[in-house]
Amino acid sequence: MKEIFYWIYFYLKKVTTNDTPATNAYFLACLLLGINIETFLLIISNSFNLNKMFDKNSTIYFGLGLTFVILIVNYFLLFSNRAKIFYEKDNLPSKRRTKGMLCFWLYVIFTFVVLYISVRCSL
Repeated sequence: MKEIFYWIYFYLKKVTTNDTPATNAYFLACLLLGINIETFLLIISNSFNLNKMFDKNSTIYFGLGLTFVILIVNYFLLFSNRAKIFYEKDNLPSKRRTKGMLCFWLYVIFTFVVLYISVRCSL
């Protein structure tokens, strides 16, 4: 998650109108993690035909609770340590930075492709 947080921050920092790139990177990293967890749960639910067991309200409460947990955990792991993370990642060798950037973009693309496929299969 540190790598994802850093690369989101790296690109948001380049936006001249963005006054708080670290905060925005924190929320986007939490969003990506939440999408991955929800996609995993959707795949499990569809695989075992559990989607009929849960009503709409319980699903909403679970999603809100999961969001809250992700925000709290990532606050302590990422946002509160952001200066250390940015310093470490800024001083990586060129090859390692390139590899990290490539892995970041593959992660983002893979996240949304798997989400799209799992939602399409559940309909």
